[in-house]
This record gives sequence, C-alpha cells and structure tokens, in this order.
Amino acid sequence: NTVLADGSDGITVRARTLDDLARDLNVSQVNLLKMNIEGAEQLAIRGMADLIDRTHHVCIGCHDFLADKGGSQRMRTKHLVREFLLEHGFELATREDASEPWIRDYIYGVNTRLAAPPAEVLVSNTSGEQ
Repeated sequence: NTVLADGSDGITVRARTLDDLARDLNVSQVNLLKMNIEGAEQLAIRGMADLIDRTHHVCIGCHDFLADKGGSQRMRTKHLVREFLLEHGFELATREDASEPWIRDYIYGVNTRLAAPPAEVLVSNTSGEQ
C-alpha cells in the first residue's frame, strides 16, 4: 500500500477529497482526524483545505523513515504536513525522543483556533474576610 511514481505498475484507485466527503455527508466538524496512509499525506492535505479549519485534533503518521531507509522520496511528507498544520493554526507535538523511527514521524496537533479557552478559576473566600 503506497503511492507509486507515474508510469509504475499498479492499480488506479478512484479517490475523493476529504472536503468533498465532508460536504456530501454534512460533516460540520471533526473532533479527531487520524491519518496513516503510507505516503499519501500530501494528496490528502491538498483535499482538505476547508475541513482542516473545522478539525479540532490531528494525529498524522508520516513515513519519512522509509525514505531514510532508501525508499521513495515521495514518502518524505513530514515537513509538508507540519507546514500545512501550522498555517492552519495548529499547535504541534512530536515524539522525537522515541526509539522507533515510525513513532518519531507522527505529528500530533491541536487547532488553537478551535480550542476552548481555559476555564476561569474562581476562588471563594470562605474566611469571611474582604
């Protein structure tokens, strides 16, 4: 399961954008978008320009580690995904300290434009003092 270079042997698969699917299914918001699509992250984010602004949290598995091991450079998507999410107001985290390379290539994000503000804490004075 991977995106092949043009002219490579493979099977052509019809696809729809996430924006189209969300519109057709009347999806008004996404609480968590989990994506692990074997190097097709670039294609997916191109098709979710509207939906991303209504997405609260993301967990996106990139596959740069496969390119690092000699695989196709098309698998190198982490920088692109990171930039896309930052442009759309996400605060990001990764696990760069993980020993497994695939875990280091996951990007976790919270859409700061949609995040609820911290609840105000009210402290009651029970001693009766003003």
